[in-house]
Amino acid sequence: QESPALVIASSANGVSNEAVTFSFDFNEAVNGFDLDDIIVTNGTAGAFTAISDSQYTLVVEPGADTESQAQVSVAANAATDATGNGNAGQMATQDFDTIAPTLTIESSVANGSAIGPFTLTFTFSEAVTGFTADDITVNGGTKGAFAQTGDTYTLEVTPTGGEIDVAVAANNIVVDHIVR
Repeated sequence: QESPALVIASSANGVSNEAVTFSFDFNEAVNGFDLDDIIVTNGTAGAFTAISDSQYTLVVEPGADTESQAQVSVAANAATDATGNGNAGQMATQDFDTIAPTLTIESSVANGSAIGPFTLTFTFSEAVTGFTADDITVNGGTKGAFAQTGDTYTLEVTPTGGEIDVAVAANNIVVDHIVR
C-alpha cells in the first residue's frame, strides 16, 4: 500500500506582515499527527488545530522587525495511516516582511523661507501601496500637484504664511518635516 500523501499550504498569497495559517492536508486519515511533528524555522508556532483525522492547521507568527522566509516541515513517518504506512516528508515556505518602510521628506527650499510654491519629495525605503496626497498633512500651506515616480512621490506646496509643518502619519508613527 501507499504512504499517506501530505500537502502543506500557507493561507497567504505572497509576502505577509502578519501571522498566517498553514494547512496540513493528508489524502487519508492518519494517526499520531500533532504539533510536535511540525518543525517551524524563522517563525513561531502558534495555535494548532485538528480539523479532522486528515486535516490540520497551524498558525505561524513572523518575528518582529524581520524580513525572512519561514519554513514549515513535517518529517517522514510523523503520522501513519490505518495500515501503518508512514507519510512522506513535506515542506512549505512563507515570506514575511515585518519591517516598516522608512520615509525621507526633502524640500526644494534649502534652509530658508519659502516665498512661493515649492516641492516636497517623499522617498520610501521600499515600495509602498496606497500612499496618496490625503496621507499628508500640511499646516501653513496648501497642497497642490501630487505625483509618483517609483518609490518617490512629490507634492507641490504653496505657503500661506508662517511656519510650514508637514506630517505623514502611518500606523501611529508620524514623520515630520518643517520648512522655515
